[in-house]
Amino acid sequence: MSPATRTFAAHGHASGGRRHPLDFIPESDALRQEGQLSAALEICAAGLATVGNSVSGRLLLARILYDMGKYDLAEVECQKVLDQSMRVIGARKLMIQTALRRHQYVRALELLETLRDEMGMDPDLVVSFAEAQRGLGEHFVRNLAFPDQLEEETEPLVSREELLAQIRERPEVLGCEVVSESGEGDWAEMISAWSAACEQAEHSPILVCFLETKAHSVLVRRLGDGPEHAVVRVRSDATLGRAKHLVDLVAKQTEETENASEKRTA
Repeated sequence: MSPATRTFAAHGHASGGRRHPLDFIPESDALRQEGQLSAALEICAAGLATVGNSVSGRLLLARILYDMGKYDLAEVECQKVLDQSMRVIGARKLMIQTALRRHQYVRALELLETLRDEMGMDPDLVVSFAEAQRGLGEHFVRNLAFPDQLEEETEPLVSREELLAQIRERPEVLGCEVVSESGEGDWAEMISAWSAACEQAEHSPILVCFLETKAHSVLVRRLGDGPEHAVVRVRSDATLGRAKHLVDLVAKQTEETENASEKRTA
């Protein structure tokens, strides 16, 4: 019998065997802290079968499941707590941790920003923000690492329109367009603003930019020395490596066309 179990057994004996309905919470939490997660889960689940509306008990169940690595189930229990009250900060912080453990970095940042706006920054949020931002950066580095076979599968140099068609036909690509920063539309305005900011800061123009939203990832690639940029939207669960490889070929084709034009003019 563990020290925690002996303590609670003694408590039950001293009170004539009568137990409060919520006694399972400290007993289960003590077992959790000892690392006896299966026993903690069993006691907590049994207690919640009697008092299922206990916010503290439900949050403890989420913590036990999280410690067991069952992050999807922990998130379900956190959501049940938040359905009762959004003011339970512990549940909201644990939701952030489950998102981080499941590599859902964009979602984690959204949850963090909402909580920060409501309660301000605290040490826990600082650490979680750093982990989410680091994870997002590593996600892009990992997804942009090109396998060796890409070099072997390099397409023969074809027209730019054929390459753009290949990009659009890829199953992970949601959309691909060529945008001029002197044109109209949201992307044109954003790219124009980037260029203006670089010029004001005396930086060279942006060559490649990666964005990630909740719905998809975006690759913006400058094409040649002119105002044109390729904007490619990819499913959020897909890698960008192959699409970027093809966009680089489009950029190469554009640059070669520009160089040939300059030679003819000269």
